[in-house]
Amino acid sequence: MSRSKVYLLTGMLSLAILFACGPDYNFDKKFSTVPEKPKSGEEITVLFNSTDTKLADSDKIDAVFYQFSNNIDKTTAVPMKKEDGGWIAKFKPEEGSLGAVVKFKSGDTEDSNEGNGYFITMHNEEGNVVPGYKAGLATGYYSWIRSAGVEPDREIARKMFEEEFGENPQVKPDYLSLYLSVVQRVDPEAIAEVTSIALGELKEKEELTEKDLELLAGRTEVEEERQKYEEMLLEKYPEGDYAQGLKYQAFREAESLDDKMKIAEEYAAQFPDGKYIEGMYFGILRSQLDAGEYSDAKDFILGNTEKINEYYFYYAVNRILEGDENPEAALAIAEKGVEKANAELKNPSEELPSTMTEEEWKTSREYYAGLNYFGLGNAQYKLGKLNEAKMNLSNAVNLTEDYYLEQDLAALYVNVLMEANDYQAAMGAIDNFFKTGNATEEMKVHLKTAYAEVKGDSGFEEYLAALESKAESELISDLKKEMIEEPAPQFTLTDVDGKEVSLADYKGKAVIVDFWATWCGPCLNSFPGMKKAVEKFSDDENVHFLFVNTWENVDDKVKNAKDFITNNNYPFHVLMDTENKVVTDFKVSGIPTKFIIDGNGNIRFKSVGFGGNTDHLVDELSAMISMIN
Repeated sequence: MSRSKVYLLTGMLSLAILFACGPDYNFDKKFSTVPEKPKSGEEITVLFNSTDTKLADSDKIDAVFYQFSNNIDKTTAVPMKKEDGGWIAKFKPEEGSLGAVVKFKSGDTEDSNEGNGYFITMHNEEGNVVPGYKAGLATGYYSWIRSAGVEPDREIARKMFEEEFGENPQVKPDYLSLYLSVVQRVDPEAIAEVTSIALGELKEKEELTEKDLELLAGRTEVEEERQKYEEMLLEKYPEGDYAQGLKYQAFREAESLDDKMKIAEEYAAQFPDGKYIEGMYFGILRSQLDAGEYSDAKDFILGNTEKINEYYFYYAVNRILEGDENPEAALAIAEKGVEKANAELKNPSEELPSTMTEEEWKTSREYYAGLNYFGLGNAQYKLGKLNEAKMNLSNAVNLTEDYYLEQDLAALYVNVLMEANDYQAAMGAIDNFFKTGNATEEMKVHLKTAYAEVKGDSGFEEYLAALESKAESELISDLKKEMIEEPAPQFTLTDVDGKEVSLADYKGKAVIVDFWATWCGPCLNSFPGMKKAVEKFSDDENVHFLFVNTWENVDDKVKNAKDFITNNNYPFHVLMDTENKVVTDFKVSGIPTKFIIDGNGNIRFKSVGFGGNTDHLVDELSAMISMIN
């Protein structure tokens, strides 16, 4: 997945590009700031020595700043200026900022200090770290810090919270709820005692805030006490988050569609700007689609256009077309979805998300517009409107390929071009998909036909070989930038047949460790590709695949995993991480996550998620394996 390569500043940004001659700048360190102990609201010069980083040969580098207080406040990209010895960027953090996490970016390549992050800490007039800095950063380690190229780490989050509370107890109430959530995840045996102490401290306060009451109402185990705090909360804050949450909970528990619609109407009337309106309306839409009530879904979504996110228009179109029963309803929704997505692209109704730069936000809105063009083109194709479909699918590809190109979109676009006998355009599209890693085996068949129509029968094999060679070279070039070398955590687990297996058993071999769960959609979507990869290397004694089942929430985890693998006929060696220890040791924050480990026991690649292209997954894994063998 790639993102747009240029970050622009606008008048909306408080950060300024203020470059100055700096003959005295010291680039001895990879990352430093002037002053060394910056204060909130004062201009800071960031110094970056890219020599030993992935960006060493870059001609253009952006510094991306993630400013935070008790949560992430703002993300801004600042183009850097090249100086003798390094790069500089100047920016002025907003008043009240506690600190910032920084990453450096050139095109699609990022440097975040090998995943450890670069940090700017705000100081007070006495030169001490401002109260709240560690707690604010702990919030990042629990949630948003992946945006800055750093993996979330709940153990670090807990440690930083507890250090902050010891040094600055006055900030504890602002972070107490999140802290308890962290403890519950990392140390479930301790949560009862930690919660009891925390709630006891709250009850001693003379004046309880809304946050205090929410915590007491949500965490108190004695029912009479819980009800008391809930009544106080609803009486004092009738429009607050807790009241809204209760209504949303009632909506989710409602069994009938009529009841859901009634609760949603009541909620919208009581909380016109409520944060759950969109979720409720999507819930109604999904219930209609699940029931196959496509005409009702069309009427609902067209009657509530302003309350439904543009992504859900595409979702509805996709669901209806899967059933292949009412393409006319899908077409009507798709047309309105394109209209809404284009309006959002030009004039967004919401504010810039705090975790995105201006350019990233624009790219994400382009992506949603592209999805809706995909839905429109798909509906038109189903209705035999080939020329209209071709135009709108082209729009969809152009708007999404720099962010995330849906494999189904690429395949449909090529199929439509071929059916329209537009062989020249088909060749161009497939050529581009090779360059971006989105080509498939089926496209090679189409390419051969298109080539023959455009250029004749001779020269195709050479033409295809050149495309494949160039695609492989670009893939390897990209992968070289992602190579790491760090010791893999050693582990011993039992497989689904009861045999103990250790990572050390495969010393000297390349090992692919794939963390997955039976409920994880992207994991399951990746498995056809993983099956191809396992089969490709089945005769190679120097390569072994281990599929680590984790994060399951069922009574019999072994039977659950074994039944799934057996029923789907996957030739996978499955290990059971029933205590979720190994997934924690590997610091996995989302699945599927694959680690490619060399014969010396070092992690050389880490791959998170699934890009949607089965053939590309096999090619990527093959390239990784060849690079470490």
